[in-house]
Amino acid sequence: MPDTPLMNLRRLSFAPWAATCLVALASACSGPPPAPPEPPPLDPTGTFDIAMELDGQVIEGVMVIEGAAEEGYAGEIGAMGQMVAIRDLVVEGRNVSFEVNPEGFQVAFALVYDDDGGGFSGAMETEAGIGSVIGTRRAGGGN
Repeated sequence: MPDTPLMNLRRLSFAPWAATCLVALASACSGPPPAPPEPPPLDPTGTFDIAMELDGQVIEGVMVIEGAAEEGYAGEIGAMGQMVAIRDLVVEGRNVSFEVNPEGFQVAFALVYDDDGGGFSGAMETEAGIGSVIGTRRAGGGN
């Protein structure tokens, strides 16, 4: 059947309507892009070389944390050959907090781990004041 002017008019009036419906349908079916995946939970375990600064004095030492989130973490921190058990270790996101009690002298630590878990920085609060602490994971010292 040959095209007539009436058939061409019908095709032209249908095309915009069809395109509008397709755009409306596509936009109704698509939502916002999915949220990025959550980062993996922090594994604070490992052996870290640390430096603690309080009142201008820097003391270098080591921190060792072992365990797993399910069973709980345990560890010790120390300097100059004296190691002290870590108590009440809590992991929240990239933040780790704990306390130590060397010879009745309470010290509270609040650390923020790097995104890759290779180190941390933070603060320590003692009866003598507030100081800073940094740490770097030893090669082969765990995740």
